[in-house]
Amino acid sequence: MKIQSKLVTSAAFVTGLTWLIALPAAAQSIELEWQQTASDSSQPISKFDHQAVLVDLQAVLLSAEQRRYQHTQNLINDTHLNHIKVGGQYLYTVNDHIALWPRLRILAGYQGNLKSDSITYNPQLVGIWQTNELYAWVLGAGVLANTADTQYYPVAGMVLHENERHNWSGQLTVPQGLISYQLDTNWLADIGLKWQTRYYGLDQDEAFQIMRSQDILLSFGPRYTHSSQINLSARLTYAFEREVRFYGETGGLVTHPSSGFGFRLAMSYDF
Repeated sequence: MKIQSKLVTSAAFVTGLTWLIALPAAAQSIELEWQQTASDSSQPISKFDHQAVLVDLQAVLLSAEQRRYQHTQNLINDTHLNHIKVGGQYLYTVNDHIALWPRLRILAGYQGNLKSDSITYNPQLVGIWQTNELYAWVLGAGVLANTADTQYYPVAGMVLHENERHNWSGQLTVPQGLISYQLDTNWLADIGLKWQTRYYGLDQDEAFQIMRSQDILLSFGPRYTHSSQINLSARLTYAFEREVRFYGETGGLVTHPSSGFGFRLAMSYDF
């Protein structure tokens, strides 16, 4: 089997690795997402509500989101923070079993106005090795580069193809993974894990100019496939590690909200 017959993309899957498991008919998608992550209300920043729209046009990736943070200390004047992503990606097939997946995203997190501190650059390069019709392996790395700091992260794991031999599909990968079990024709059970990082340039003329939020989220719940194009997902989430970091000219501040449960609801349309 040639790798080209499998490598198509869809934003409905969390990292773009659906080049390996999606159908060609689902090569482009629009997804609406609502998410809430909470912890102990006595924490300086205890909760966020998150609404987003994500658009995957194969080579072009777009998304826009807004978060409302709940805080008990006056760390930020306006709790509504915006985040925009614009990116491009390409799949280069070396041969029938090996492909390279370069991706570049430019991320802008801001309160009210875009500025240089709002921009984060996110290049990523991943190699894909398809061993057989059931499995593929991925290995690579990416960078989140902001004026506040630079984070390097690995991209590694295994992709499990949908197959008549079993009901499992998805990817066991970091920094984002999602495994699905087909319950019947329309229903699936999803289990996901992802590292979620956001940088925001702050407008206030006070001690801090940049805020970084970072959460490690475990999620599980059902997904309903209404047709070959519409998917509805509801997952319970648990943030078992959270960090909010503020950067300023005179130093920084780090707070670790306690772990807590939340929800994620999403609807996607593939076309």
